[in-house]
Amino acid sequence: MQKKIVEIIRVLLITNSSKTISLIKNLLNVSSSYFFNIDVASNLKDIPEKLTQKSIDIVLFDFSSRLKFNQYVRFRKKEMKTPVIVLTSTKNKNVAVDFIKKGAQDCLFKEELKDKQIEKSILYAMGRVKFYNHLKREYHCLSDQEKHDILEDMFLGLTHNLNNPLFNIKVAIETLKQDKLSSEQEKAVRIIEKKVDVLVSKVRNIISFSSFKGDMMVI
Repeated sequence: MQKKIVEIIRVLLITNSSKTISLIKNLLNVSSSYFFNIDVASNLKDIPEKLTQKSIDIVLFDFSSRLKFNQYVRFRKKEMKTPVIVLTSTKNKNVAVDFIKKGAQDCLFKEELKDKQIEKSILYAMGRVKFYNHLKREYHCLSDQEKHDILEDMFLGLTHNLNNPLFNIKVAIETLKQDKLSSEQEKAVRIIEKKVDVLVSKVRNIISFSSFKGDMMVI
């Protein structure tokens, strides 16, 4: 009978909680498709050495332990290539959003974790980072003119999506100005009109920038 070949995924679990270590090991050890080689770092000082020596594929950062958000930020600044999933006991969307903004691929609530859930999250995180790095390499291989054309198309698409709703808002404002309005309503309309004019000006600047071609444009 032919043995099934499983892929090895090297995991660095950053925690000082024995409960979290047991939880993650139990959840990942049931996988039949992957072998999760789990290494543990109890403090940030151990991380650089482990990342260098072990060729880590994914980092699990336990926010619920004594490791705090500012420590995560310091770690993320030094290590941007390896995907990170944050584990937390705090069921707070704002916490999750903060971590995602600082480069985490996912933020999981430990009390609701299931084996397939964390396995899928790890695979998706690794896949997204791999795809992003591929696009980054492809982008750097482009000529300056090709980079310029890509940005120009992006800016033109963005301005087109902004122009239509702004035009509709300006039409609605002109319609409102023809009606009898109270002093408070007139004031509100003037404020909205002023804000829309600012946005229209910014959109025009983007159009001018995207239309500019020359050696002065540096990507």
